[in-house]
Amino acid sequence: MKPKTSPCHSLQRSLIYASLSTLVNPGHPLVKLADTVDWRGFDEDFTPLYSADVGAPGKPIRLMLGLTYLKHIYNVSDEKVVVIWSENPYWQYFCGGSVLAYDSPIDPSLLSRWRKRVSQAGMEPLLKEAIAAGLKRKENRPRSSTQVKVDATVLEKDGGVPPRGKFFHAMLKKLTRLADKWRGV
Repeated sequence: MKPKTSPCHSLQRSLIYASLSTLVNPGHPLVKLADTVDWRGFDEDFTPLYSADVGAPGKPIRLMLGLTYLKHIYNVSDEKVVVIWSENPYWQYFCGGSVLAYDSPIDPSLLSRWRKRVSQAGMEPLLKEAIAAGLKRKENRPRSSTQVKVDATVLEKDGGVPPRGKFFHAMLKKLTRLADKWRGV
């Protein structure tokens, strides 16, 4: 006798192979950003960095750029960005996925090797497109992309200002000496 197919089974099958565009909210910021970015321009910029004859076929450029972008936006490690990607349909949509995937798209070490291959000059198109996408979506003004704000609160390790513990200890010693002097000890 054949096993009976239940409506639940067909529902599970349709969820497993559901298109990401039907699962994600079109108003989500990552969906809007993914639809704004010129991914074809990236293909033109990064294709020369790939070799057609050497090694295994490369991972899609959009996937690698998307993971790099998400890593920096959410300030996570290479390992964490890959784990979250497999759990988050919005991240998968942003990286060019068409159906919901349940396994990791790449080994996390591939991200660091890819960044080395692309180098700093190769990442400039990503920064330019991020600024252009912000301008297209009217999230930043043209003037804001011409100025750079530097946070001066971060000091070098030997910047001349002692850490708080040493500072308070020195202050305590000095106040103790002053108190002893004042009491006539």
